[in-house]
Amino acid sequence: MSNATTMEKWFNFLGKVLEDEGLKNLPDRIYNCDETGWSGKEAGKAKVVGRKGGHTFKQKMGVSSHITAHLCVCADGRFLPTMLIFQGSLPHREFKDGLPSSWLYASSESGYMDGDLFLAWFKSCFLKYCTKERPVCLIMDNHDSHITLPLVKAAKENNVILIGLPGHTTHILQPLNVKIIGPLKSRCATIAERCGFVNNSFNISKARFPLILNYAIDQTTPSSVKEAFRATGICPLDGSAIDKSQIVPATFAKPTTATEENNDDNDARTCPTCGAFAANPLVQQGLVPQHLADVLMPTPSQPLSSQKKKRVVAEGRVISGDEILHKLKDEKENKKKEINIMKKKSGDVQGTLKLKKHIVSGQKSSAEKAVITRDKGLASVIYTCGVCDVRGRKDDEVNRIEWVGCDEEMCLSWFHLDCLSESEREYVRESLADDTDWYCKMCKPWLYEEE
Repeated sequence: MSNATTMEKWFNFLGKVLEDEGLKNLPDRIYNCDETGWSGKEAGKAKVVGRKGGHTFKQKMGVSSHITAHLCVCADGRFLPTMLIFQGSLPHREFKDGLPSSWLYASSESGYMDGDLFLAWFKSCFLKYCTKERPVCLIMDNHDSHITLPLVKAAKENNVILIGLPGHTTHILQPLNVKIIGPLKSRCATIAERCGFVNNSFNISKARFPLILNYAIDQTTPSSVKEAFRATGICPLDGSAIDKSQIVPATFAKPTTATEENNDDNDARTCPTCGAFAANPLVQQGLVPQHLADVLMPTPSQPLSSQKKKRVVAEGRVISGDEILHKLKDEKENKKKEINIMKKKSGDVQGTLKLKKHIVSGQKSSAEKAVITRDKGLASVIYTCGVCDVRGRKDDEVNRIEWVGCDEEMCLSWFHLDCLSESEREYVRESLADDTDWYCKMCKPWLYEEE
């Protein structure tokens, strides 16, 4: 399938969805969200010019660790509150001064988005600050963190239509990628460079970076946001508005087999054994002249037939639809079956020690380790409550003393159920009923902000 065909199918699909939901050309109900990150290697585009023979240098500044910003814009020109994800932990010093109170802050081991953080943003930010009119449409890529069962359920309950973009098209079809993130990161880098001219060893801390990002976002005008939606053909809906120079016919086709006919129009047939091209696809597409065919012949790193297949969503899809919901439910049931099998293999895990994590690479969960420790007669040091600091004992369950454990990989803390606040206990009950993970207030405080 060529990219041109993908574009045609996308706009037909999007037009039908928006038409059926009554959202066509309603800018206040169409949104786009995406993540972008800062690793410390970014630089502005400003040039440094010096006299001939003189020494010149360009100050390059960056953040001290990886930071991800989850951005969301509306087709009417608005920015929704930003969510910042810090690597490792939140800044130790005060970092919210001068920032909008509606911003969200979180941390993860890598500093990247995951399913739990995206769900927290969706519930605490998107549903709160998007228009109250329903339905609304949220367009995003098909990253795994954007497609979870709790998210799809929450979207359906709140009449939010989640739409996934076709694979490898976000540089053309996603407003944030086309017109917003690039200039935003350039402004951040420019400010960082200017700070560096005062002290060339200066580095932007985690606590100070949000101020720079907030300033850069404030410099993004509503008209530029509207232009981003127009340039991607989303609002107003217009497939002819996209950048045609970004569309190139498919270069790679399936490997040639003995039963296939020799067709000179085939884009890029390769040998299934060695991976070599039968003809130069760059010449066939008119990208290089014929006399350079042998010099510029591209060679796959390995035969296409042996390359690892990647899961790519070729067409746009409604993520909040019943098909995705049923698929996620089936995956959940299959995971539960696998966990039950592992429970039987690792021993009978009873009572409140509920094994909820999928065990990989031979590692044991905290619940399994607790049971093994208890069986060795070391029950008095199995758990320590994160609230009252009292250690657990073997007869706690008999005495109806319930324990709950945080499912965050970097936390794994344990608590007496009675020591938790009412909102935490309610969250525990919901997680047990839905068979989802539970996270304590210490590692993910934003889940309890409404308390």
